[in-house]
Parts: sequence; structure tokens; C-alpha cells
Amino acid sequence: MQQNHSSKNSKPEERKPKTKWINSCLSKMKKDIVCADHYEAQKLASLIYVKDDKEIFISGILDIIENEIVISLKDKSAHSVLFQDKEQADIFADYIQSVIENVHTIKDTKVVENIVEITKV
Repeated sequence: MQQNHSSKNSKPEERKPKTKWINSCLSKMKKDIVCADHYEAQKLASLIYVKDDKEIFISGILDIIENEIVISLKDKSAHSVLFQDKEQADIFADYIQSVIENVHTIKDTKVVENIVEITKV
């Protein structure tokens, strides 16, 4: 005897909203980076400031030394930024790499005390 495997008789599969996936993607595009103090947060925000042509001034990361990152700018100068700890320095380096490689662009930066909130698209 043959069985009928028609989908007409079965209940339609219920689709769950993909909010976890969307929230996960958004959290990857938006980061709070904790700097050593307010001055360092302001310095970082100014270094990743977006020019009119949607480019940032950072051309690369020269070195990471504990909680300090040495950043190379497009004018060939180098600047260091102090983060709260090594983990924050590594998070920033990983996050900004796709922007340096022109895969993403910085949409917004906001400084709140010693935290720089960065959004990329």
C-alpha cells in the first residue's frame, strides 16, 4: 500500500521570527568600546570621524601593546589610544578591521564618558 506524503494534509510549519539573528547582526554592527578615560574616548572618536567622502582617517593598526593600540592615519602619522584593558583593545581592532578594508563604513560615533559607541554599516 502506498502512502501519500502530500503536504496538503500536514500542518503548515510555523515560522518563528528571526529576532535573535537580527539582534545578533545588529550587535555586530554596533559596539561600545571602553577607553581608559574620557580623553582617550574623545581621541578615538575623532580618529574614526567620517569625512564627507564616507572614509575614515585610519589606514591601519600598527601595533597592539596590552591595552594600547597604535593607529596609522592616511596622512602617515601615528597615534596611540589607551583602552580600559587588552580585551577592549582587541575588540576594537577586530571591529574596525572591516572598515579599514572598506567592507563596512562608519555610520555614527557617540562618546559617553569613557565609552565610544560605534555603528558601522
